[in-house]
Amino acid sequence: MFLVFLTPRRDFGSLFFNTIPARSFIYVFLFWGFMHFWLGACKKQIANVSIRRNAFGIVTGGAVLLAVLGEVLVLGLGQENSISWWNLLFSGLGIGLGLVTFKLLYRSCY
Repeated sequence: MFLVFLTPRRDFGSLFFNTIPARSFIYVFLFWGFMHFWLGACKKQIANVSIRRNAFGIVTGGAVLLAVLGEVLVLGLGQENSISWWNLLFSGLGIGLGLVTFKLLYRSCY
């Protein structure tokens, strides 16, 4: 995911509704997949009960940290002049969708 975050941005004109960058829509699917992959991995921990019990908090916290760290890293490398609030918003949307769909799909398992 960091490779997608750090990919140089040449086309700043790709906007939807004249405000939302096209790249933000990718973040929804990245974080949605991130949540499903890591929630599934943490919920299948046989040896460590505490990871299995706290999987939702651990994975959600890690995803939020990854989203913020990605934006700060892009800002620190000078690729943008400010933090993209759209990217953070759509990352949060992906995290929320991942939580909801994981709970719906696996409600009988976990």
